[in-house]
Amino acid sequence: PQPPGDDEIAHLGRTLNAMLDRIEASFARERAFVDDASHELRTPLSILRAELELALVTLREGGDVTPAVTSALEEAERLSRLADDLLLLARSGARQLPLRRSAVDLAELARRVAARMATEGVRVRVEGRGVTAVVDESRIDQVLTNLVDNARRHARSTVVVHLGARNTGVEIIVADDGPGFPPELLPVVFDRFTRASPSRGRDDGGAGLGLSIVAALVQAHGGSVEARNEGLLGGAEVRVRLPR
Repeated sequence: PQPPGDDEIAHLGRTLNAMLDRIEASFARERAFVDDASHELRTPLSILRAELELALVTLREGGDVTPAVTSALEEAERLSRLADDLLLLARSGARQLPLRRSAVDLAELARRVAARMATEGVRVRVEGRGVTAVVDESRIDQVLTNLVDNARRHARSTVVVHLGARNTGVEIIVADDGPGFPPELLPVVFDRFTRASPSRGRDDGGAGLGLSIVAALVQAHGGSVEARNEGLLGGAEVRVRLPR
């Protein structure tokens, strides 16, 4: 209980209570993270076990085990990706994420990502050239891949990646012509295990870590990231700012 008044003891009480509130909130976030991670791991593990059991039964009966083994391999790959994502977030939270910086042509990198992720029905367009920054190329490739993948899944027909130079840095904008982020999602869109409602886009079984990884990698580079609606194409838009 805080003592009345405004003396040093009252001030100390308020300071201690504020500190305890922050510690409690931190523990709550970590508990939620562990609970969510356990839930995400449980599903592919259950499927993997079921498919392997089915393969054993089929093998004893002399049947074709290819479908079961193929499905098991897909779930094993999903588990591997999830483990990598969780490790990246854990390292970034502990400020132990290594960066191998070099001068990178971001426009050229964006064009490679766009070509790699082009799909039938959704066009990925890159705007801007001659935009360079000293960054970890593989990590910024991951940022662009996650942003384009997220935009592509929710776009009606077009995704644009716009790159530009600013006074002391560079800006990357990834926008789509879809319905935009649900308003209630915008304040927490970069939180871990955050998913849009099914109406926003197609369900791909993702763990909801893509945008939180983007935020972690951008912050590791000393940059900032924000999300909003009514962007360049009228739908969702994510802006990344990096120091040059």
